[in-house]
Amino acid sequence: MKTFYKKTIEKAYSAKLWESSASWDVRAFASVYLPVAVKYNIGDSVQRALRLFNEVINDCRAKGSTNGTAWCTSVPMDFHRAIYCAAAKHDDDSNTNFNNLLTYYSQEVLANPYFYQEYRALLYGMTCSEKESQITNLTHNFLSSPLQPSLLFDSLKFNPAASDALLSELRARTDEVLGYAGLSAYLDAMTYNWKSQRRLNEFAALHNSLKHKLNQKQEELFNQYENRIRYSTEWSEEFMPSVMKWMLSGNIKPQRYDVEIRPYIPGSAQYKSGRNLTFDGKVKIIFKVNSASDKIVLNAHRLLIDPHDIILSSNNAEIGIHTSQVSQDYDNALLTIPTAQMMLPGTTYELTVTYKGFIFDGPHRGGVVSNHNYYEYNGKQGWIFSTDFENGPGARTLMPCADEPAYKAVVQMTVRHPADMKALSNMMNLGTVIEKDGWAATKFAESPPMSTYLIGICVGHFASLSTISKTGVLASAYSWTGMEKYLEYSLMVMAGAIDFTSTYFDYPYPLKKLDMVALPQHANRGAMENWGLILGHYELLSADPEYVDIVKLSKVGNVVAHETVHMVNNVNLF
Repeated sequence: MKTFYKKTIEKAYSAKLWESSASWDVRAFASVYLPVAVKYNIGDSVQRALRLFNEVINDCRAKGSTNGTAWCTSVPMDFHRAIYCAAAKHDDDSNTNFNNLLTYYSQEVLANPYFYQEYRALLYGMTCSEKESQITNLTHNFLSSPLQPSLLFDSLKFNPAASDALLSELRARTDEVLGYAGLSAYLDAMTYNWKSQRRLNEFAALHNSLKHKLNQKQEELFNQYENRIRYSTEWSEEFMPSVMKWMLSGNIKPQRYDVEIRPYIPGSAQYKSGRNLTFDGKVKIIFKVNSASDKIVLNAHRLLIDPHDIILSSNNAEIGIHTSQVSQDYDNALLTIPTAQMMLPGTTYELTVTYKGFIFDGPHRGGVVSNHNYYEYNGKQGWIFSTDFENGPGARTLMPCADEPAYKAVVQMTVRHPADMKALSNMMNLGTVIEKDGWAATKFAESPPMSTYLIGICVGHFASLSTISKTGVLASAYSWTGMEKYLEYSLMVMAGAIDFTSTYFDYPYPLKKLDMVALPQHANRGAMENWGLILGHYELLSADPEYVDIVKLSKVGNVVAHETVHMVNNVNLF
């Protein structure tokens, strides 16, 4: 988890965040981001935080402060949570920093009880400590504090070191803890992450040993938390093994997907009626293996795959597969392909699979879906083919793939579609070729390495508005024909968000374009940040300028900006 957080947030770090700013946006971001950066030791955040902590201490000592730290230092308040966390987390053996924090915290609570920002910052900092002795010291303070128990103990919930420290304190000071008015908050913090049989047994034994001391209300609390641990344990035992069962082993390492998709939806294209709301697919996967193996295991869901349509090769030489042993685990969405010879590390392999898939008749479940319950400007019922891999079964409904976010690979997409419709995908359109029987083929540029859940395709009768952002990115907003006039505001927000993130993070937008499609229907009536292709419900992505109010503008602006900022995050998720 620490690795995940570090890789997720480290690209956003800049030493400039430690500079005082007149911008409310910058200050708000710094106040939220820097404590996390310090906690996970991003860049030079810890060193800068410790220097500022020493500055706070020196300022307050020079002024002889006896009422806390709120008024005695010029270090901006927005940095205090981060610097106090660094001080507690990187203390010396004599606990000098922690003792200073605890002293100033006690002074703040007494002298400035209404200036909660500062004593909460000090409180947050102390709960970053990983020393059991310091957490015990803090617990002693909490048990006699006039502050609300939930405020105090909630801050310890997310500190892994706090759980056992609280348990030890309960055993050592049983009567004091049981008599504490905030016993529920105490037990909540202590057992918040207890989800195993070992922890359940531990709490049950504790509960049993204390029964003779508990009054009725205390007994009810212990029963409540024992039941919570039992439920969490049973849930984990029931569901976590099944989750692990369908996770891939990590041996296959895809490097590239070449994908061809042909959706059958009503339009100019001719096809047999029995193919309606299905699609043809073909994927060529370039991959390596991390260790010698004689089988390929990929994710595949709701796909019809004939083993004879699977071809494996290396260095232009075909490698046999045991077609009779190819299997699909429909419960866990796994495709297993046994190979006739051992695959070896260092060798590049090419797997081609031709298959058929199904299109859900509505977007409510995610996956490969259609929009059809709407009418175009001419009064005709319209059809849209789209994908949504954030919800539901994921990209494995579109193609066999390693459908977990950690598996990143280049994707090159080709969509064959009714010629009277427009096809959109993650990357730039390289051109559309008209084919026979009312079909067309649109090819898209190669993507940078990306996670499969960010793949997006959308096909329909679209109209659009476009602009070039100040940083040179093509931004386009699409909707079904006749609705494009309501996209001007969201297009402006999208282009502005591209420019803002590029300049603020000093990190250019990673793609050449960003498309957004306001759909008549979308799973959960939400939106999804497919890389380079935002897809979402029209109510969240469009606004009628003649009837809109500030609440609607705020909602649309927030959603569009949120999804746009994801475009930068998508580069560095893993």
